[in-house]
Formats: sequence, structure tokens, C-alpha cells
Amino acid sequence: MTQNKQLYNSPGIWNQDIQKGQQDLLQALIDFVPENCRNILDVGCGDGKITSRFARATGLTVIGVDASEEALSRCDFETMLGDASRLKLPDGAFDAVMSLDLLEHLPDEEEEKAWTELFRVALKAVLVAVPFREELLDGMTRCAACGQQYHVNWHMRAYDWPELIRRTPNGWKPSGIVLTGEAWSPYHPLETRIRRELLDEWSGWPEAICPHCGKSGQPANRISVLPSSLATVLGQAIYENVNTRGSSRTHSEILVLYCREEENNGMIVRTLPLASHANREASRALLDTPHLEQHLIPFPASGRTVIAADHGIVVQLPVYQNADTLHIQWRKQSEASLDVLIEDGLGMLLSAQVSSQDDNNEMVLTFPRSAISGYYGVLIRLPSPDAIVAVSLGRGPAGMDLYPIENVSAAYYPTQYANVPAFIQVTEPTWIDSRMLSEPIHASKTSDTENLFDAIKRILDSKQNVPGSELIPLDNLLQNSGSGSIPPTASEN
Repeated sequence: MTQNKQLYNSPGIWNQDIQKGQQDLLQALIDFVPENCRNILDVGCGDGKITSRFARATGLTVIGVDASEEALSRCDFETMLGDASRLKLPDGAFDAVMSLDLLEHLPDEEEEKAWTELFRVALKAVLVAVPFREELLDGMTRCAACGQQYHVNWHMRAYDWPELIRRTPNGWKPSGIVLTGEAWSPYHPLETRIRRELLDEWSGWPEAICPHCGKSGQPANRISVLPSSLATVLGQAIYENVNTRGSSRTHSEILVLYCREEENNGMIVRTLPLASHANREASRALLDTPHLEQHLIPFPASGRTVIAADHGIVVQLPVYQNADTLHIQWRKQSEASLDVLIEDGLGMLLSAQVSSQDDNNEMVLTFPRSAISGYYGVLIRLPSPDAIVAVSLGRGPAGMDLYPIENVSAAYYPTQYANVPAFIQVTEPTWIDSRMLSEPIHASKTSDTENLFDAIKRILDSKQNVPGSELIPLDNLLQNSGSGSIPPTASEN
């Protein structure tokens, strides 16, 4: 506990503005707090960034409890110093109890006791928010002083909705689930493991404190681009993995509302702004959309359209199966002629001039060989998105685009998990794997990657990498590309 006090009483960890993910979680709390609750206890309130805003927005009486005196000194509402695993309060002391991003920090025994305490002190409802399907390796760093590895935020476990439903105490029921928070790191867990264990690249945070020696943390390592031969092997493994297990990197938080079985929580009948949606297969990218991305991401789960520095566009497409053709859907009555440049993991795949030629407004380009994923999937360079509606490469998992509502803080897409009403929060255009709507998507297991690791070790040890495939800084990749390659995107220029 000495190191815990050192970390959470450090002023540096509280000197931060509210983050987007916290703002999204705040909005979910406002939208889903039961209407029959008048007072709420926030267990693990920290410095009150969310709690204070929640109280002002709802008009409810909120009292915070935390074990950090430094954190409580920053709160502008009533607080008490206390331990989440031993709350000095009577049974049913508050209409509702909420705990936001606390449980993942506690050792197993303390976490179990704190879980019990939340429900003991609550009279009508409990709201629990924890990281959703976190890949803990994402946040792992290595102490520069003692060499020990630890999570920069001291997270000790990951959570998914089946576990949170299973842990519902007797006499209570899960009444609603909300996926909220900002997107996780774009790096697939397989790539993260390679970077940590093989390339010695780690996360970091200067305000972190090593739980082993007490020394301060350091900034994250600069991320390097993978050698092209390694990227093609990894790309194949990642897309096979996502095809089998699904992709779930869009929401970093899960909020679960529990109510006593005799309580009518009122949540189901509450009017919520509903997000618009449209089906889209992962291997398809839309160009006739007002939402263009600002930067490329590694191994995209679905097709993306990115603004290039010269005001053209770069389309990123995943490679879920062998594909030797590109399907182009032209805008109706379009008579444009465009230069198309296509690169994959092996280099230039096709350079051609194309134009709309038939009444169906569709065209198929045949490649000289099958496309192979590079670090950014397959990249298609177009001078403008105006003439083309969509492009697609082979087949991929079914998915859905979710769109927010203008001038509304958050919209929601309703679904169900194990007969519990569930809602996917939408604050920006988001593509989701359809399997995310109905089933758990499990994290990658160590056994999934052992053969891959052996192959990648051989690649890293080999001197037969193609010319120019040595490790180079990620933010220099596009600028350092050879003649005729995809130009930098707008945010990287």
C-alpha cells in the first residue's frame, strides 16, 4: 500500500484536463442515471473531474470518497477520506452508488471486497464503469531504473460484459450496458506484443511511478515502422485473427447499471437520441462521405478514406482473403477519368487510368498478382473522391457504420447482451464489427501467436529483408517513401 499512496498522492497525476473518453463517460452517466435516485455516492472519485460536472448537470446530491488526500483536496463538492474495500457507511446509505475506473486499479482481494461494498451501501442502483476489453500490454512500460515492467496507470485486470453480468449479486439485476469512452490504441494486440517483446518498444508516462522501486516513469518509446517482410507476415496473421475473433477497439469503457430486482429503474423507457446506421462490409471503403480521416492507421479493421497532403485522398483497405481485383463503384452519371495508384505490402501493385464506362457505374480492376497487406493494408491513391462512391477489395467481416446526431452530445445504437438492454454510444462516425453487437470478442491468447513469433524472430534475424525495409520512425514513413509511392496524409505533412 506504500507505493499506492505514493502514486495516488502524487500531484502530477491529477494535473490533467478532462479527456475525451472521460467526457463521453460523463455523458453516458447523465443519460443513464436512474430517474428515481436523489443522492449518489461516488466511490473512488479521484479529483472530481467527472463527479463535479455530473452533479452540476443532473442537480443530484453527490458525495465523493477516495483514499487519496491529494485528490480530495481538488474536489469542489462534499467528500470523505475512505477505503473502497471498507466503506464506513451503513447499508443502503445512498440511493445510488457509482464507481468510475476504480476497480481495475485494485489487487484481487481488495477488488472483490470493494465490489461487495458498492452494492451493500446502495439502496436502489449501482453504476460501474471499467475499461472495456483492455489489452493490458498496451499500457505496459519498463522502469528505466530497475527494469521491472508495469502498467503506467497501474491497471491490474481487463473486463468484458459477460463477467460483469455474471458478478451481479443476489437480489440485483443488470438493467443496462453502455459502451462508451474513446477508441483504444489502433495497434492490434499481436503487433503490440511484437513491439514489447521483440522490438523492446514500451508505453510510457512521465508521471507514472514504478511500483517496484518508486522511481518516476519516462515518455513512451518512439514507435518504429516494421520491416516490410515482417509487416506482410504480421498482416496475414492479424487479418486471420480478426476474421475469426472479431475486432473491438472502438470503445474504451463499459458502464453497467445494476438495480435491485424490486426497483423500476426507468431507464428502458427513457427517450435517448438514436444514432443513424448503415451496413458496410469491412473490405469496403466509402468515398462519398463528409467524414474523411486525418491519418493512416496500421492494419485497419475496415476500409478508411484519408485526406492526403495534396488534397487528394488515400484509401486504406484491409486484406481478409486473397484478392486479385478491386471493385469501383462510380457516382451515377459520372464521366470522370482518374489516375489510380495502388500499393500493397510488396510495393507497387498497379498504376492505371480509369473511367466510368457502363450504365451500371461499376468497374473491376484486375491486379497482376494477389494483393498482400502491408503495414497500412492496401493503399489506393486517388486525386479526388468526387467521382467514386466506394471501392472494395475481396470480402471481409460484416459491419456497420454508426453516425452521431448534429448538435447532440451523444447518440446511441440499441442492442442486447444476454437479454440485457445494451447501448453503443456514438459521438463520432464509427465502424463496428457486427459481432460486437451480440457476442463477446475475446482478447488474443498467447498460444495464438507462438508460431508467428518464431517466424518473426527469423525475419528480424535475417539479412534478407528487401532494400529500404529497415526500421525507420513511424512519422517519417510516408515522407521517406520512394518515388511514385503514396504521399503523406494531411496530418503527417
